[in-house]
Amino acid sequence: MSPRDGMQSVNRDCRIPIELRLKLIDALKRARLPYIEAASFVSPKVFPQFADSVEVLTRAGSYQAGQLAALVPNLKYYEQFKSTPNLTCVAMFLSASDAYSRKNKRISLDDDLADAKQIAASAKANGHAIRAHLSGAFRDLTADNSETDPRQVERVCHELIETGCEMVALADTDGRATTADIQRVITHLHESNIDITKVGVHLHDRDGHAIANAREAFALGVRTFDSAVGGIGGNRASADYVGNIATERLVELFAGADLRIELGALRDAQQIVAQMVEISER
Repeated sequence: MSPRDGMQSVNRDCRIPIELRLKLIDALKRARLPYIEAASFVSPKVFPQFADSVEVLTRAGSYQAGQLAALVPNLKYYEQFKSTPNLTCVAMFLSASDAYSRKNKRISLDDDLADAKQIAASAKANGHAIRAHLSGAFRDLTADNSETDPRQVERVCHELIETGCEMVALADTDGRATTADIQRVITHLHESNIDITKVGVHLHDRDGHAIANAREAFALGVRTFDSAVGGIGGNRASADYVGNIATERLVELFAGADLRIELGALRDAQQIVAQMVEISER
């Protein structure tokens, strides 16, 4: 998630040079990560840091060792996605509650699911793989921060998988989920016969709790974990946003598994991210 979720925060003021962002994507490719979400196709008025996504992705080149993806909010931006070279996977994003869907995207959850089905149909017709992020999958992102209704998570996961999503990443969007939340939601998905091989987690790291949450998700059968080198990321629209779980920490956690990640290239990516953070904080 470093070039997309990471840049959403680090490049907020559009000061990170495009050459440095391309170096990061190249380092992640050399690290042989199975999935790289490299940019967003969104309104440049709302997210000016992604106004040059077409140039970034065109210059990034193809990726043979895994999927090169970009995020789109609706069918309009998928049209821009499909005309951009090198991309193999489209990433959609929805919410686990109607209230947050209306707040975040200004449409109902039902309407957002209808949009997602249109994107999925077009993506399948064009040979693109399909992925989705589900915001607020563990704690509701409304003011009371209550527990997310796992039945709602089940419903959205079921509909997305039915559209052809090969992976639905359950997001702890503001990093407030506990291991009990992870267990509550994922256990419900198991009991509802959702295919857990098509469910991942997208964890944000508040107070260092993300590793414990990742460990719990793994124990419950999850095998896909989103992350960002250096723990960058988060939505600055929130006053107390937190970054993603760090890729390097996940690699340490799963050191006994056959990850096939090139650690030298991952260290290169860490150095590039450190440069980016220094530029953003000047």
